[in-house]
Formats: sequence, structure tokens, C-alpha cells
Amino acid sequence: MSSPSEQVTQPVASSSTRPSGLRAPVAVATVLIAYSFLGGLWLNRHGYSPEWLVLVREWFNKPLGLGEDFGFLAIALLLMSCGHLLVLRVTTASPAAFARRLAWQVLPAAVIAVVLGLLFSLFADPLPFEFDYRANPLVLGLLAGLVFAVLLVLSAPLLPRQWHIAVVGQLAVVTFALTAAGIADAPQLGILASLVVLSVIGELLWLSKSGIARFWEVAPLVLFGLSLLVVSEHLFREARDRWFTVAAVTALLLMLLFVRGQASTTRPRPVEWLFSRGYYLVLLCGVLAYPLVGLLQPLTLPVSYIVVLLAWGLGAELLHRWFGKST
Repeated sequence: MSSPSEQVTQPVASSSTRPSGLRAPVAVATVLIAYSFLGGLWLNRHGYSPEWLVLVREWFNKPLGLGEDFGFLAIALLLMSCGHLLVLRVTTASPAAFARRLAWQVLPAAVIAVVLGLLFSLFADPLPFEFDYRANPLVLGLLAGLVFAVLLVLSAPLLPRQWHIAVVGQLAVVTFALTAAGIADAPQLGILASLVVLSVIGELLWLSKSGIARFWEVAPLVLFGLSLLVVSEHLFREARDRWFTVAAVTALLLMLLFVRGQASTTRPRPVEWLFSRGYYLVLLCGVLAYPLVGLLQPLTLPVSYIVVLLAWGLGAELLHRWFGKST
């Protein structure tokens, strides 16, 4: 019978540094981001209601409980993928090296995105830089990923041998933030804490997949994380109106299908491209693609959307080449 130390250290030695199974969920989520924010949100805020959009809402969004034109489902998939990927990276490098690499990939591009948003705000209509989920869901989604990265760096010395303490500590911080938000009636802080939970769930998926944690150890923590989303919906009307828990459970089921299944050796180039540029595409969606749709209104909408998608992809490609792979 193997000792506990052997059960912990063996999976780490044999685990791959390649993010197996994450390409499909990130690619799907990025496409849903484009559909939700450039399609549904922009059209709604500018007085358009095409028949195809109404049809999708009536036949898919409402019956499935996936509101915001699949926007929160996309954010949930991205945050779970973020948690899965970042914990893989932090266990294959020192915390300092991980933090330096992540800062280089994330922060300069974020500064460029802020500058673009400010410039477009002078003569166009970008998504506002507001700490408000209703005004700009992408801001809270990106901040949630950053908060999780900070928590991961702080708890990295405990991974993977004492992963229980690391994950429980992360969930304790989130629970405290959610409790404080409820007491102070700060719904945006509560929603941010709920979003961080999604990355913690992604971390637990990696711990289970790598063999470091057993199912019976991971399952209660995942259920506790989902219960925090339920609590958030009861505390804050802003969360209750969006059915966060339903979308989170759907995202979890999809992630289980992707990361627990057999990794495919064939990787279509569009999927690989969306995966490696995913962070930059999400970052530029509200500050580049969204305002460009309005600026190109003199063109017909189909033509303007084609131009916008090309410009959006070019911007993400440039950031990817300047600051290295986002994966």
C-alpha cells in the first residue's frame, strides 16, 4: 500500500504542462462572448431586435435559464478554464516566475485596453469602465480572474502537497468577502466574489484530473462553491435576476466533458487561435470591437460586423505577438 506522500507527489511528476482539454471551452466561450456582447447587448442598447435574436432567446435562453444571450455562461467557462490553467502553471514553476510571466502577459495589454477605451469614449460608445456587472460584465469577469491569480500566488507554497489548506483558504477569503458585501449592501463586491468561486472550481477540476485529489475530496468543495453562488443570488437582486447558478452548473458540466474526456490529437487551427488569443479577445471586446460597431453604422450591419471582427482579431493578434502567448 502506497504512502500518502507517494500518492501526492507522483501525479505532479507525471502531469503535463500542456492545458489538455481547455481549447474547446475557451474557444466556445470566446465565440459566445462575441455573440452576447457584440450581438445581443449592442443591438439591444441601440434599438435593434432582429427576429433571429428573439428566436434564440425564446427557444434556447429562456428554457435553459441561460440569460444575457449566453454571456454569463461564456464568462463562467472562461473563469473555470482560467482556474484550471493557472493552477497547472503555478505548480510547474516557482511562484515568483509564475507571477512575473503572468504580469507581463496580462498587465501591459490591460493598460493598452484602458487607453483604447478612453480614446474611443471621446467619439464613440465603448462599454463603460464601471465596477458594475450590469454596465460591463467583462470588467468584473477580468477582475475575478486577477483576484484568483493573486490568491493562487499567495497559496502556491501549499500546492500541491497541502492543496486542501490552499483551496479552503481561498474559499474562506471568498466567503468573507461575500459576507462583508451582504452586510455592507455592496452587490458588486458580492458578484465579484461569486465569480472568483468559478476559478476555484476550475482549480479543483485540475486537482482531480491530475490525480492529486480524489473525487470525494473535491466534490464537497465544488458543492460548497456552488452554494456560495446560491447565497449570492439570495443576497443580491443583481445576481438573482441573472440566474448565475444555472449557468455555473451548465459550465461545470461542459468543463467536465471537455477536461475529463480523451484529449484529441487534432487541433483545428481556428480553435487553437481562439484559445491562445482568448484573453486578448475578451480584453478588447468592450473597448475596441464594441465601439467599432457603432462607428461603422453607415455600413449595413452584416458588413460592419465583418469589419469589426477582422479589426478585433487583428488587435488580439498584435497583443499576442507583443506580450507572448496568453496560455
